[in-house]
Amino acid sequence: MFGRGKKVPVDAATGLLTIPLLLLSSFSIMPALAQVASYYQNTPDGYRVLLPDGWIVEDKNNDESASVTAQQVNIYGSDILADFCPEGETLLPAIGGGFQCGAESVLSETLELVKFPDLHSRPEFAALLSQNKTITSRDIIPFFVEMQQLHSEQNDVQIQDFRLQNMNDTTVDVIDSQTNQTKAVLPAKFAELIFQAEQNLPPSSPSSPLPPYFSYPSAPSQQPSSSAVPIKMFGLFVVANNTTTGYSLYNIEPDPGVVAPPAPIHLIMDSFELLE
Repeated sequence: MFGRGKKVPVDAATGLLTIPLLLLSSFSIMPALAQVASYYQNTPDGYRVLLPDGWIVEDKNNDESASVTAQQVNIYGSDILADFCPEGETLLPAIGGGFQCGAESVLSETLELVKFPDLHSRPEFAALLSQNKTITSRDIIPFFVEMQQLHSEQNDVQIQDFRLQNMNDTTVDVIDSQTNQTKAVLPAKFAELIFQAEQNLPPSSPSSPLPPYFSYPSAPSQQPSSSAVPIKMFGLFVVANNTTTGYSLYNIEPDPGVVAPPAPIHLIMDSFELLE
């Protein structure tokens, strides 16, 4: 992961650092991605990532009231922290400045960061915790799938037949936000999932954690609503140091034959770090 054991200066005013990507090859970033990346840090939400040039961050949870966020956590067990997408014609202006990722943003070029707070209180983990076992990054994957299916039912979308195509071990660094030093290296999982999506109503709203599956070229609007579409998902899953907070950073690929996420998506996932 980017930044492991390295000090990375952050501009106190902007939270951004511009770094030539060609200098980052030693951090496992693909050297062919010859562009400039900006280092985005969100201290209140406790994370930071490298952003490819021309990409923006839509700060989701800070745009909603505390009551809306609490309701979403209670029902779906999750809090959407941010969306990451490239600049383009699909962007919308956001209140107070900045931009929003539009509903028609290309799915394969969009990432969503989701937080799963207070996992120890969730009934899904009661049996595990009763055995004095710890919630792991691997456990977050089935919980994530269950919450996605629950949300889809609320939005007249059927997502089913989830299959784990691949799962690899990786790590996520925990950084001290004051000293910029690495405090811990957490075990994490990078998973590839295949599932079927079928939607009978118009695509979900931009604020929904479920992407508008039928807004991409491979499933045009004239396609019969009863036709299920195979979709691939790339996701990074990790549990924080406190063992009760989980995170998922995931990307939807309309083409299930894709073997890896696009280079900008890879960059953001590979650079994801937690702040304490």
